[in-house]
Amino acid sequence: MSEASLKRHPLSATPAQCENHIRSVSTSDLEEQAAQLKGWQQQYSQLSAGAFKGEFRELQFPHLQLFFETTSSTLFQTGAMPPDIVAIGLPLAYDGDGHFCGESMSAAALHCFAGRSGFEYLSPEGLVMSGIVIRASDLLDQLGRSEAEKIAAILERPQLLRVDEKSIAALRSFIAGISLMAERAPQTLESEYLLRSLGQSVANAFIDTMLTRIDTETVRMSSAQRLKLIKNVRDIVVGTPDSPPSIQALCDTLNVSRRTLQNCFQVGLSCTPLDFIKIVRLNGVRAMLRHCATVSEAAAHWGFWHFGNFARDYRALFGTLPSVEHGQLRKSR
Repeated sequence: MSEASLKRHPLSATPAQCENHIRSVSTSDLEEQAAQLKGWQQQYSQLSAGAFKGEFRELQFPHLQLFFETTSSTLFQTGAMPPDIVAIGLPLAYDGDGHFCGESMSAAALHCFAGRSGFEYLSPEGLVMSGIVIRASDLLDQLGRSEAEKIAAILERPQLLRVDEKSIAALRSFIAGISLMAERAPQTLESEYLLRSLGQSVANAFIDTMLTRIDTETVRMSSAQRLKLIKNVRDIVVGTPDSPPSIQALCDTLNVSRRTLQNCFQVGLSCTPLDFIKIVRLNGVRAMLRHCATVSEAAAHWGFWHFGNFARDYRALFGTLPSVEHGQLRKSR
């Protein structure tokens, strides 16, 4: 998404609601808005004229919080994060120019809220900021030693992280999709399994985008080596169909770095490891549709718990809905 697109397409507000893992509020008061970010020691000062309107929504996953904050006015924000807690912000929309810790905002930058020294943020009008809040130790535990050392250095102070434009655009699309799912189908988050799986996917998406900022080893693999690694990943996914592995679990099992794994799939198949894992599982569902009683049975066996998203992804890959193909395959037996 281009910077111009960020300024043209603000995220729609969500009605106030409170679910087990979702909290959403609307405000018209700066202090009330700032207080929604628990523990941040946030203070807001309004700079632009007009009545202030704000929205705040958080989704609570195991060991991770995903938040969405909408503010209508230009604000001067100050704050500081608690010890060992970091927040990685991803602007989804804004109108005008902003500055974070002395740097100009851009569509290809993440906001790193970290460090006890605090941060200052001149946020533009119509800002929709998403992001994750996570313990630094939980974030670093998901990285190899070399990558963890480099990310840890970044987390020592608040700053903008300028990253790969395609990666941040994909992250923005993914996070906006989760926001839409939470708005339209909050009941899907009642599944503890889905919460764990989705929370891990969110963490992986932010981590992979952050890693495009740092210099990592030059990855040199032959075509045969790439195909072998891809086969090994497929074997692991097929071996645990209802519990897709995390990226770090794959790296640990196969003794490769995230960068190596990412490069292997990007060069070999023009997709990410997460994309490939989903494709393998969707193909598993398709094969299972020939002999299972229902589509839901096949989807659950392969770890798809949100049927709407599953059906959309299935149609995008195979050109038809799973329910239609299930009927056709059953008739052809």
